[in-house]
Amino acid sequence: MKVTGYQLRQAIDSKQIDLEAARERFNRNLFQFSGEGGEDPLAIGLEICDLELDIVQLQAAQAEYNVSADICLGADKMTIAEAVKRVGVYERMRGLWKSAMSTTQGSRSYFDYDRSVRSRENEYAEKAISDNDAKGMAKDFQRDLSEIRAAIAKANTVEREMDRLDPEWFE
Repeated sequence: MKVTGYQLRQAIDSKQIDLEAARERFNRNLFQFSGEGGEDPLAIGLEICDLELDIVQLQAAQAEYNVSADICLGADKMTIAEAVKRVGVYERMRGLWKSAMSTTQGSRSYFDYDRSVRSRENEYAEKAISDNDAKGMAKDFQRDLSEIRAAIAKANTVEREMDRLDPEWFE
């Protein structure tokens, strides 16, 4: 069956919603009053197991999809899987540089002595990088994030043949 990365993501999200609903039903039916009908927790438990296994298959197909497709980012060629992991790196680096813009020496209180004060005569440490340089680095990583997300989005629109998928998962 041919699917896109977006279709795989949608199918996983849909199954996870079904799983969450089944878990709620399971919890609601663990205690029942005698003579009042309720759902059988054993049957719901089996349903939960089936949903979990469906999600595993979909995630395995997504992983296969993500390593079977290459994207180009400038001179770099990588799989979608690597690109997705780089998104996390770029987000953390952007956050690191954004925090460097706002970092101050603190209130210059006694508690700040350990990192910003050298002596009791109050010789204070100065920033090692300017706010403009930190802002520039944050913007560079933001640009890289935008580029890699666009490349991932484009790669996820390509249909690929995937085995072992139930067509009903994509309805």
